[in-house]
Amino acid sequence: KSGDWALATDIQKKLISRIEGSGKKAKEKKILSRYIYNNGVRHFSNGNFEAAIPEFKKALREDTQCLPAYIILGDALMKTSNVKAALKAWKTGYENTNSPVCLMQMEKFYRESSQVGEMVKVYKEAIKNAQNSTRETLSLLLGSLYLEEGNTEKTIQIIEENTDSQKAIIPSLILARAYKQQRDEEHSQKAMENASYRVKSAIFNFKCGECGESLDEWANSCPTCHAFDQIECCPGVNS
Repeated sequence: KSGDWALATDIQKKLISRIEGSGKKAKEKKILSRYIYNNGVRHFSNGNFEAAIPEFKKALREDTQCLPAYIILGDALMKTSNVKAALKAWKTGYENTNSPVCLMQMEKFYRESSQVGEMVKVYKEAIKNAQNSTRETLSLLLGSLYLEEGNTEKTIQIIEENTDSQKAIIPSLILARAYKQQRDEEHSQKAMENASYRVKSAIFNFKCGECGESLDEWANSCPTCHAFDQIECCPGVNS
């Protein structure tokens, strides 16, 4: 409550030493990590980056999943002009948390330093090692990067190879813009029409009033429980 994070950290360490059970200890270590992180933020906010950096590293030793610590550690290292270490912190953060936020921090630096090619390598490596929805998210980020750099051919290739553009809004919109820049009006219009259809599908949700099953479109009976005339339209954005 008083914001004395250094003292809170000392007390939390003593508490952990008295706790039995790996599950309980792990939970309390996450709290300890947060206290240490907060102490680092205090130094960071005061412009004392050299003091903040070891605190963030200590926080990560207690909890390797602490995303905020990776992000602001990279920021603090950038403030001290230690670019290599900052990029390593963000890359390690992605490897341990699978959060694209870490990669976006890297992308921001590479953009500002006109080294987009290096970021492309990072995305390609991440996509290669990713699975399922994470792979699709990374492909969207890389596709968007290609598009903003004017490389429409690579944009189309990465989106079509790694996403289901026929069933999602964002890939369709990216493809529509890429084809438009290529002056391919036919494919651009087709992608835009698909995006429009997906938007309507996202807005209008259908659900069976009997069993609760969600449907992509209205039906006279539920395909799961076969209840007749129980499909309800529930307007609202389907995230």
